[in-house]
Amino acid sequence: EEAKSDKDIPLSQLHEALLGTHYPHSIVIDCTASETVAAQHKVWLQNSIHVISANRKAGSASLEQFEATLAMSEEKNTHWSYAVTAGGGGPPTPRAAAAAAVV
Repeated sequence: EEAKSDKDIPLSQLHEALLGTHYPHSIVIDCTASETVAAQHKVWLQNSIHVISANRKAGSASLEQFEATLAMSEEKNTHWSYAVTAGGGGPPTPRAAAAAAVV
């Protein structure tokens, strides 16, 4: 897979870098909407890499894929945190309201 710009890293290169680390705890933060990246969650968990995801594709995949990813997280004692909103629908904080009033 090719990088789309000089700032993009091909997924295979990222995968190799993550698996080549010797840190006791590695984490991937997935802020994409990519099915390809979501499919890697199980692989990363299998290799003891924690995954935090806002990728809707990860949680809305087939039930089989969802359950397999969850089971891998439990088996490897890794964290798979999945949420698609951050404060969605909640009341604005005073700071957010003040910032919105300035704009």
